[in-house]
Amino acid sequence: MNIIIGGNEKIIAYVDAADSKDKAASTLKPSRFNYAHEANGGFIVYNTLYNALIRLTAFEYKKLNGQAKIGKIMRKTFVENGLLVRESTDELKKFLGWSLKQRKLYKPYLSLNITTTMKCNAHCSYCYEKGVSRQDFLPREINHLLKFIERRVTKDETLVLNWFGGEPLLNQNMIEQVTDALKKSKINFASYIITNGSLINKTMVTRKYKKWKVRDVQITLDGKAETYANRKNYQPQIKDVFDKILTNIELLAQNMIRVHIRLNVDRENMEEILAVQSMLDERFRDFEDVTYYPAFLTGVGLDLTENEKLEFLRRMIAQCHDPKNMNMARRFFSMPKYHPCMRNDMRSFSVDTKGNIYACEHFVGRKEYSFSNLSNYDESFNADRYKLRIAATCKSCVFLPKCMGGCAANRLSGDEPCMIEKYLLQGYIAHLAEL
Repeated sequence: MNIIIGGNEKIIAYVDAADSKDKAASTLKPSRFNYAHEANGGFIVYNTLYNALIRLTAFEYKKLNGQAKIGKIMRKTFVENGLLVRESTDELKKFLGWSLKQRKLYKPYLSLNITTTMKCNAHCSYCYEKGVSRQDFLPREINHLLKFIERRVTKDETLVLNWFGGEPLLNQNMIEQVTDALKKSKINFASYIITNGSLINKTMVTRKYKKWKVRDVQITLDGKAETYANRKNYQPQIKDVFDKILTNIELLAQNMIRVHIRLNVDRENMEEILAVQSMLDERFRDFEDVTYYPAFLTGVGLDLTENEKLEFLRRMIAQCHDPKNMNMARRFFSMPKYHPCMRNDMRSFSVDTKGNIYACEHFVGRKEYSFSNLSNYDESFNADRYKLRIAATCKSCVFLPKCMGGCAANRLSGDEPCMIEKYLLQGYIAHLAEL
């Protein structure tokens, strides 16, 4: 037995899964959140609730599952790491109770996804904002936005601004206005930009980004140069745009700005994405602030099957010189998640160009999904976000503690709701098992 990551004592104690003093092996059962991968004559077992990651021989695995007699020391180790729990323990009920309690106790910072504009210089075929009015943030709503912020941010906390679009950098004046006003009001803030990266330049990074207090940037890649240019379909066209994006990523990293590269994957471009990964690995391996992760496109008619996703992740991790570059360390959350995303975070809001407020960024510009407006915000409309509606299939999934039911926006549109953690964890564990 090799304990790679020990079980989290806090959540084990809360669930009260078992006591290492329990003497009778017959009163114990394997945790419902044990995920096992077999390779090289043994098993890697990962518990998604307690975060234990343990390598076992085939015979030790039989002992864990009650197929062979287990000794006191091994039973104690399994219990202390959450792999064995009491027969009477309802882990799902306990976990869901814990998650509700955490959502009510959680005192997060105020986080705003602000849609500076719905205009975009790229025309991606898979964009979920099709049919939304292409306009800039209405000037009259800026004062409403500032008042909304001032009423909700204390002097001791940092406001997080997520500049969103369309392409947010097409409306830099709005970013200037808001950040200038926040500084004048002495409100601490930090910025995150979700951008295609095509409009970034040295002056922007060295001057404006510092003024806007930009800490992180997300940029999406869809394949190598030709595929990327075709899929993005920039208007007007940008010469050598793929090389320009890579240069901008390096510029950001050189200026101590974290870059998260989203690699969009579907059946047509999956081989190219592996080639892009190798390119990124080679160029940015010495930059700690550059990480990347895959995102499986849905609803485009080119979806990968579950097995194809897992095989793709296995290949991706195997060829990565350091899996940490894929944010793997952040995927092994020491504590389970208690909400899937900002949708259930009481202090996270998405604001569209007309000042409408949403629980999810996927719906900006579609007023029917908004629950309030900057000018007449009512806190009571936000209370429903405590409630977490988890599908029956998710409740039976071993990866529930890592995603908490997945993407509600995808589920609403009929797409696959599972989050990337489900696939990254399985791919990484398969990689470990073969070492």
